[in-house]
Amino acid sequence: MDNAELTEKLRSITERFSVVPTMGILANLSPPFDVSKPNQHDNKQEFFAEMKAVQMGKSNVDGLIELLAAGFREGLVSVEVGKRIAKFVDADARLESRNYTVESGYDLVRRNSSELSLTHCLVYQLMDLRRGLRMRYVELMDQEKEFWSSGSRPPNHYARTISLRLARYIANHTQKKPTIGTSPDGGHPSTDFGRALEEVFELLEIKANVGNAGRWAISQLTDEDVKQRVIALDALYGRGAIRPEERLASLIKKDLDG
Repeated sequence: MDNAELTEKLRSITERFSVVPTMGILANLSPPFDVSKPNQHDNKQEFFAEMKAVQMGKSNVDGLIELLAAGFREGLVSVEVGKRIAKFVDADARLESRNYTVESGYDLVRRNSSELSLTHCLVYQLMDLRRGLRMRYVELMDQEKEFWSSGSRPPNHYARTISLRLARYIANHTQKKPTIGTSPDGGHPSTDFGRALEEVFELLEIKANVGNAGRWAISQLTDEDVKQRVIALDALYGRGAIRPEERLASLIKKDLDG
């Protein structure tokens, strides 16, 4: 099975739980959640080096968001200073963008974001980046418990990792923790999550007990995993004429103030 076919099959499974429509063609080119095998580190030094790098990256992103968000909320930088900085940076980027040669999609995105508002667009992207760093840090903490807290590596770690990623995906999209159980006839999964996990295991050729992996994954979920995703869909659904600045201010408030 090639990657395109695998992605399509995985999306057909996760779409049963998704409350957010697919945003464009490019969103369909990658799996709905990470299905790669967990990164195996050769030693503790290598493992903790990555964990430190992720923490450093998140800290730097936090600082940039705090600066760019200053135009919308009072924080470490005043609103007045934040707006002045953003105005200057946006004007400079807009002027410079007219010298860009558009040879790829990346060039087009860069030019369009600069023409629109570099700082405005960057806040959205930085929030996406921070979410990715957060998810990687959570996964590294999971690996620390599994790999570096005892003398042996469990043989079903890939099964556990995939189960947890799917469970987090479902919890995040439905705002409910998934459940798992078995049918009295044949011992097959009796819940939507269990059946989905069984199908994912088959697609990825994972040989493990679905029930055990699923129950472990559910036990790892936290309240943070079931928080509603912050996505600006007002314009998509036509929920009133909300200005981009107001939408971004609302997004920043939800993301930064919890």
